[in-house]
Amino acid sequence: MNVLLKIVKYFFLIFTLFLISLYFIALKDKIENPELKNLDWKSYIIIGLVIIVLVITNFLLFKNSYKKSKTT
Repeated sequence: MNVLLKIVKYFFLIFTLFLISLYFIALKDKIENPELKNLDWKSYIIIGLVIIVLVITNFLLFKNSYKKSKTT
């Protein structure tokens, strides 16, 4: 069960990093060519906040696992 939990944690981390890379690529395109994108700025801000929540969740997951492995 512990191995499965680690696999899920790393999958969640890779998924979050993938979303961050897509977000910054889209944001860069939005800044360079604002007339070509359909998504408005409010939506970009909401998506950015969701990604920040995912990053904080990843940080908390790996922080707790590091503390447990440090004491054993």
